[in-house]
Amino acid sequence: MIENLSERTRLILGTIINDFIVDAEPVSSAKVSKKKGVDLSSASIRQVMSGLEEAGYLMHPHTSAGRVPTEKAYRYYINSLLQMKGLSKGLRASIEEKISWKKGINDSLMASSKLLSVLSHQAGIVMKPRVSNIIFKHIRFVPIGSKRLIAIMVSQTGVVINKTFEIEEDLKTGELEKINNYLNTLLEGLSIDKVKEKIFREMKEEKALYNKLLSKALKFGKEMMKDQGAAGFYMEGATNFLNQPEFADIESMKRIFSAFEEKSILLKLLDESIRAEGLNIYIGDEIGIKEMEGMSLITYPYGAEGRPLGCIGVIGPTRMDYSMVIPIVEYTGDTINRIIREA
Repeated sequence: MIENLSERTRLILGTIINDFIVDAEPVSSAKVSKKKGVDLSSASIRQVMSGLEEAGYLMHPHTSAGRVPTEKAYRYYINSLLQMKGLSKGLRASIEEKISWKKGINDSLMASSKLLSVLSHQAGIVMKPRVSNIIFKHIRFVPIGSKRLIAIMVSQTGVVINKTFEIEEDLKTGELEKINNYLNTLLEGLSIDKVKEKIFREMKEEKALYNKLLSKALKFGKEMMKDQGAAGFYMEGATNFLNQPEFADIESMKRIFSAFEEKSILLKLLDESIRAEGLNIYIGDEIGIKEMEGMSLITYPYGAEGRPLGCIGVIGPTRMDYSMVIPIVEYTGDTINRIIREA
């Protein structure tokens, strides 16, 4: 195993990886020798490539004289060799414009998944806000029939949750407004988990039972909180995998889309990314999902300070252009975080 690579070895490994990222074709020693900055003979390059193969950084396809990088090579490349591409002023402005909060956080997060896909030419993924960490700001119940209400809850960061439900009896004039006022006073500033706890606790206390109006308010609040633990994500650009030569065969495509359909598995991985904090890069087996073999996932969390709500990311082949994709993911995530803080 090569732990400390020499400058010459690092140069050759970096050259092979950069070339493979662009062409997706095995790289030969003759091809490396022609690259700018490589002042070595093909024989010397072959010797280094052989050492890299023995150490597990390169593979030698049976049908080709060239080599291809392994997952171990990509990990070393990201940790030690990668040089990031800067984002132009115009691109930064475009990202900020596309995900502005003008339409609300829900629509902006959905737009972010599409933006990430378009800019990276891969699949963009955005985890919906983790409901348990949302801080309650305001709730309003609006009648949409004689015995039907729509509840509209808004968080401190602008997340909007709607739910429609049936009620047992008609409400008297002014009752709904009093219910709205009572719940807003009772629950303001609490996380959704704490909201649930407080509603259930108040319902158990005798003082709430002899007041019919308060009892109704708490029942409405309980109804609103039902099923609010469910998570999800937006994904755009999965069809971009059709353009990648390594996934061109039918079986590979079936495997990929099967992985994307396993939402619970992806959500678990995204949830782990939130807890890990900052930028995270999972390569191949590091993802832990067999169906995502040959793929990489780059994630970045978003949310209020000390209270992550979700994460954004890009899924692509292990040979994706990390130098371009990483800055896009980071800047998009930083933009979302800045807007949330200013909300």
